[in-house]
Amino acid sequence: MLFLLYLTSVQSLITALLIFFNKKFKQEDFYLTLFFLVIFFHVLYKISLIFIYQDANLFEKLHGSFSFLYGPMLYFYMLAVFEKKITTKQIICHCFPFFIGFILNIIILFISVQHPFFYTIIKYSNIVVMLLLVPTFLTYSIYCLNYIKNSKTDNDLVFNLKVNIIRVISTIFNLLGLLTLMGLLFLVFNYNSPINMRWFFYCSMLFIFVYVIHVRFTIFFETQKLVLSELKNEEKYKNYELDAAEMEQIIIQLESYFKTKKSYLDSEFNLDKLSLDLKISKVKISQALNVQLKTNFYQYINTLRVEEAKRLIDKKQDLNFVTIGYESGFKNKSTFYKYFKQITGTTPSDYNRILE
Repeated sequence: MLFLLYLTSVQSLITALLIFFNKKFKQEDFYLTLFFLVIFFHVLYKISLIFIYQDANLFEKLHGSFSFLYGPMLYFYMLAVFEKKITTKQIICHCFPFFIGFILNIIILFISVQHPFFYTIIKYSNIVVMLLLVPTFLTYSIYCLNYIKNSKTDNDLVFNLKVNIIRVISTIFNLLGLLTLMGLLFLVFNYNSPINMRWFFYCSMLFIFVYVIHVRFTIFFETQKLVLSELKNEEKYKNYELDAAEMEQIIIQLESYFKTKKSYLDSEFNLDKLSLDLKISKVKISQALNVQLKTNFYQYINTLRVEEAKRLIDKKQDLNFVTIGYESGFKNKSTFYKYFKQITGTTPSDYNRILE
């Protein structure tokens, strides 16, 4: 068991550091880092109990209440991935059970060392914590899975990989909730299980570490592919016979075209349709956008769509942001929120508040 504790603590710290030192550190990375740091401090707390008190009873029954933070960190990570605002009030409310539980754990720990009677309190506090952990694990995990199920999909591979992290952790939390319930029933009926349930817990954590690191490397390589693709485009355009004046003329035509005909409001609008309308080859349009505006076709179109969304929000006739997203030409809610925040630096709801 001690070896598994060491392995879990080291792996959780390594995973947290790998995410934290990512060059493109984002808000969702912050909460994922916190999630693994919580696991690290939880295991460190357990190791400390073994070495300081050398009491198997304390090790088994004093949880430290760190498990109450697993669900909230997963929930905050999910909100960040879907680019939802996370308020200080939300953080305090969701983390409040941990702070209360941790203080009570410390009080019980110090008193129980000097008063053997408190071992009875430890026994019952363990049952209470397990009773609370079952709905905590199940509620957060089921909510996250339902949220993903009811959210519209996005074709962005990196986004989907992040969503898969939420799915996997939520599924494991469901299993941990059921295992905690089983352990609670064993306590109530005074049944000594031949297998220590903690083995399942720590092995589940190790699986999460391995899976998340695998996904993070996949995201890194996918991002690098995009960068290399852009570099290849730049090299391709350097050798193409289109001078600065021609490219500038194409940009003027583009601006004039979209000013009179807002084709980008059609979610199915693409480079092929634009090329047919302007009677300019796709390669020339792409080169003009890449060289003159330092952007590509889809980034350019989504920028126009975000400007349209801002205009609709400014009108304040209908502040249903899902409707605004569709009317602006976005295929789904998640894509709308993603590009709106990427281009403006804020979410649609926050943008609306700034205007008030």
